[in-house]
Amino acid sequence: MDRHLISYYIGILIVFLTHIFMLATTADYSMKLHAVINLFAGLCIAYYFMNKEKYIKI
Repeated sequence: MDRHLISYYIGILIVFLTHIFMLATTADYSMKLHAVINLFAGLCIAYYFMNKEKYIKI
């Protein structure tokens, strides 16, 4: 597996895990909104990368 691919997976995993943790533990509305928006952004980044590298076809 290529180094840039490993770095990508580690980075995306950190983003998703920290924002899911934030959703589960905070009661503040603005923090939950921040977490949801960043999870969506992470999905967009993951989709772009996986599509560009031809891992998915949608």
